[in-house]
Amino acid sequence: MLHIITGKINSYKTTRMKEIFKQTQKGDGFVSIKTMKDHKVLYYELENLQSKTKQIHVVHTVNYPNHFTNYETLGPYAFDLDYLSEVEQYIEKLISNGIEPIFLDEIGILETNNKYFYPILKKIIDANIEAYITVRSSLVEKIIDVFDVTNYTIIE
Repeated sequence: MLHIITGKINSYKTTRMKEIFKQTQKGDGFVSIKTMKDHKVLYYELENLQSKTKQIHVVHTVNYPNHFTNYETLGPYAFDLDYLSEVEQYIEKLISNGIEPIFLDEIGILETNNKYFYPILKKIIDANIEAYITVRSSLVEKIIDVFDVTNYTIIE
């Protein structure tokens, strides 16, 4: 079962995901923590829910030009593809070890174009395991269509 936590930008989707993890006390995965200055996004860190370790995975290129050596861009943001590979391997281990639910924050426009978290989310969905993802409300239908999701709940 795929649980889709949805809402508008800055509507506490990540906070809701962390609350669900804390309540269930099981599973593992990643949430994306935004760091801002003067109402502008500087970067995002992925936080592992079990270990609480964090690593920057997205930077605003105005503030951090050339921060990553292997990256993909969307607008003014650069996404670290090397760290993405590590995250994918980690989640693949969770799947193979039968650890559920898996938490993955945030699924968006890149994934609708078969990029960034697309391959690992596809594996999660194909494994038909319990998982929680966050998706902006404007992209929910597109994500459901792109991934051909039939077994899901919406959490607003």
